[in-house]
Amino acid sequence: MALWLKTVRKPARHRRPDAPAPGSVNPVTGKAAPGENYAARTRRHARAVIRSFYEYHREMHGRPLVNQFPQAKGAEDGQLNAHHNPMRPFRQPARRAAYQPKEPKSAPRSIPDQAFSDLFAGLACNRDRALIGVLHLHRRSCLRAAGPSSGPSRP
Repeated sequence: MALWLKTVRKPARHRRPDAPAPGSVNPVTGKAAPGENYAARTRRHARAVIRSFYEYHREMHGRPLVNQFPQAKGAEDGQLNAHHNPMRPFRQPARRAAYQPKEPKSAPRSIPDQAFSDLFAGLACNRDRALIGVLHLHRRSCLRAAGPSSGPSRP
């Protein structure tokens, strides 16, 4: 099932005539339209559901004797980060589990200056302006940390 999801295309669905092509990027928000194949996050979720299904039946009924989707090596005890020290990074399993796609890393998206100004001007109360201002400052720091290749940043 996991390998099948990687190769198969999603079923065709009815699209508006003016809808963007699958996989294209919105020029304003930077968000990608859904592609023609199943995304890595969808495949990861499907693997987790199937693994839980097998684990439930193994614990409750004793069958199947082997889970078809085992955990990653080093995570068998389930206590990998049970007593995590917040001053240290989380420990990771030695390697990914079988049939587990890499977790996608999403780049921060940008919003054009004019659209941000219009949004800020359209807010009615100072509380909302303060919230958007704080989120904007946090976003700017994330864009700077991601580097120059992730998109334009505001001065």
